[in-house]
Amino acid sequence: MKITRLHSVKLQILFDKLIHAGANYKFVPQLVTDLLSWAKKTDVHPLIKSSIVHFEIEFIHPFIDGNGRIGRLWQTLVLSKWNELFAWLPVETVVYENQQGYYDALAISQKSGDSVSFIEFMLHAILQALEELPARRITDIFTDINTDKLSKAEAEFLEQIAGYVDKNGEITNYRAQLLTNKSDISVKKYFAKFVELGLLEVEGKNKGRKYRINKKQ
Repeated sequence: MKITRLHSVKLQILFDKLIHAGANYKFVPQLVTDLLSWAKKTDVHPLIKSSIVHFEIEFIHPFIDGNGRIGRLWQTLVLSKWNELFAWLPVETVVYENQQGYYDALAISQKSGDSVSFIEFMLHAILQALEELPARRITDIFTDINTDKLSKAEAEFLEQIAGYVDKNGEITNYRAQLLTNKSDISVKKYFAKFVELGLLEVEGKNKGRKYRINKKQ
């Protein structure tokens, strides 16, 4: 898919090597507005549309930092509007585990002005995440637990991490942050509540701390 550019592009150079291409700040508001307007009106399939939105946010680069996270957040939003499954599908984790491929695809598409390479990478990432989905859902993983003692936010957080815990047997605070896009403090509070209720058990200290399903349940 060829990307049409209506405005000039600002290039950031370091030691004669291009490390980033971003839109001129004067045009950022209009470019973002045009992108979101296109996403709202287009009939392009959500899998493709979400990848294009993700890439375009990276290309426009409206923020000094965090453009990748914002791009991935918007991709998840577009996909979850299409199918709620994507609200908790761990695409972020797959991207994190294939960072070099992610950056390579971005570089190729940014250089060519053609988003095909990036779209292909993201479709593979989404497929991988789908293939890694556990056969069991949260109700199967935590059998006979007192979920009525959980708030709506706590129950949603638990469901977001359940697939990963089921597949890997354990989860760290940092991994939970990546999966749920929540802060370190919030994740610690959720885990403390789950341990208190006996839903999870904890092993280790500080950064080495891991949480597992409480086998006594």
